Amino acid sequence: MDTITHTLFGLTLYGAIDKSKMDQSHKRALLFTTLVGSHIPDSDVVVNLTETGRIMQQMWHRGLTHSFFLIPIWES
Repeated sequence: MDTITHTLFGLTLYGAIDKSKMDQSHKRALLFTTLVGSHIPDSDVVVNLTETGRIMQQMWHRGLTHSFFLIPIWES
């Protein structure tokens, strides 16, 4: 996914939660958490700072951070 898709995913998560009993500060915290949390799988772009070449970037980018096994960690 690209940045726009990750953002839309975070907004979808935010919209799917019942916020009727939340005050404004909790709603803002939830929005921030869902948006930042949806971008965590792309945190592996720091590989570009330590590795050289596009082969390493492609090998790492769709690796562990994009796995289904880490969804409970990213969204907890």
